[in-house]
Amino acid sequence: LVPVKGIEFLIDAWALLMNRNAATSVRLIVIGAGSSRELLEQRANQLGVVANITFTGVLAQNEVSTWIAASDLLCLPSLNEGMPNVVVEALATGIPVVASRVGGIPALIKDGENGKLVPASDVLALADAIEEVLLRQWDRGVIRSSVAHLTWDALAEKNIAFLKSVITK
Repeated sequence: LVPVKGIEFLIDAWALLMNRNAATSVRLIVIGAGSSRELLEQRANQLGVVANITFTGVLAQNEVSTWIAASDLLCLPSLNEGMPNVVVEALATGIPVVASRVGGIPALIKDGENGKLVPASDVLALADAIEEVLLRQWDRGVIRSSVAHLTWDALAEKNIAFLKSVITK
């Protein structure tokens, strides 16, 4: 939970959703730890949504996987990212993803097919996308197939080919 992850925008979007009564039957689970946790909890309290948010702190990888699999969606409102494993993990589980259109994320998210992309730091767009994803019935098989090509073996072969190309230069 550090500023670059954009969780403060998620807290603000969650407050908008609560005010719309669009998220009253679901909870926001924030997994992780970091320098921003106390500020995020204070922000949630100021906005009156702290009772609808659970901050888990650090979890073991198998616990994170369990939370992802049990989720209605994964949200990653980062300001900057590479190719985040958590997005691949969620999609591989058939969970739609709402994420910022930054870094390698647009290579993973096909807007409307396996999730929604939003501009970084756009609270209204984030809230709208979360609401849309929560209201829609998703085909988990389609979501899973969107990252079926990203197996460990396939990625390892790609990395080996890249390294070989660098060595030969």
